[in-house]
Amino acid sequence: MRKELRHLARRVGRRFKKILNSILGRLALLLLKAIRWTNPYWMADFGGRFMRIVGPWLPEHRTGRVNLAAAFPEKSPAEIENILGGVWDNLGRVAAEFAHIDRLVAAAMQHPGLTFITYGPETLERARQLRTDGKPALLFAAHLANWELPILGANHFQLDLTLLYRRSNLDGIADAVLHVVDPGAHLANVEQAGRVTKLLATHIASHTSALAQRSAAVSAGMTVRRQVLGDAHVDRSIAGATEFPAPFQDFITRTAWGDIWSRPGLDHHTRRLLTLAILTAVGNEHELDMHIRAALRAGIDPDELVEVFLHTAVYAGVPNSNLAFALGKQALADLSAEPEENETT
Repeated sequence: MRKELRHLARRVGRRFKKILNSILGRLALLLLKAIRWTNPYWMADFGGRFMRIVGPWLPEHRTGRVNLAAAFPEKSPAEIENILGGVWDNLGRVAAEFAHIDRLVAAAMQHPGLTFITYGPETLERARQLRTDGKPALLFAAHLANWELPILGANHFQLDLTLLYRRSNLDGIADAVLHVVDPGAHLANVEQAGRVTKLLATHIASHTSALAQRSAAVSAGMTVRRQVLGDAHVDRSIAGATEFPAPFQDFITRTAWGDIWSRPGLDHHTRRLLTLAILTAVGNEHELDMHIRAALRAGIDPDELVEVFLHTAVYAGVPNSNLAFALGKQALADLSAEPEENETT
């Protein structure tokens, strides 16, 4: 009974939250519409004064006080409170200005005497020239108070404008990427859970040192893989790759080639002979044939392969070595032909 009640309470809570969010969204929209009916200058002043009163009662004010005290230990409590008051004042003005921002720009250009945003006659004349001279132009702009206004001014003068922003100081924003997940609607993370999760994981991992190490291992592994197996073989393997075995190929390139084969303790020649002995011992015909051919193409003396297979026969069994000799014989017979088998390790 208690479990059913908890389940019911959660359902009611989710339903109530959904209704509350809908109500708050409508109220916010109504508030913005109401603000547009007010005088923008008076409303900005009112918003600033209102947030100077309300802000200090919010928990964010205490967080800001602690952070500022830690960042600026030389400042007195009064100076810190004055800074926070300015923060709240600015936030209130932003809320009021946001509802009017398109009108403020237009009003300033149509009525240069307004003091909220001031454009000199030269600026207005230059904007008109940009619209009529038919020449491309490069503009450099910065913030005006809280807003990036060039796009609004360009819209007012009907200019075709492309905006380029410098890299943000916030790495999480600066490295943000846009992916269109289709099909998807209101809840893309539910409707396309696998794709969204993969995109998020890739983006998060791309900002960690672990991914840098992983990428380095893949790069090193691909270099060694080409040295051991040959460019032609690797190119065929990559050309025939599909999405299904891609994670396994990434794993093998990083671990087998990028880690083990790249270690300095043994040279490639010795590792080739060890690999041939182990593959003979376990009877892995496909891999053994591939490595026999790769070794012969790399110039390994066939007599060395004979010694490896004989030695393996003593410790791993005659039948497995018999298979290795047969594969070696066939590889020597068509040494000039490239193998058709695809690599897996």
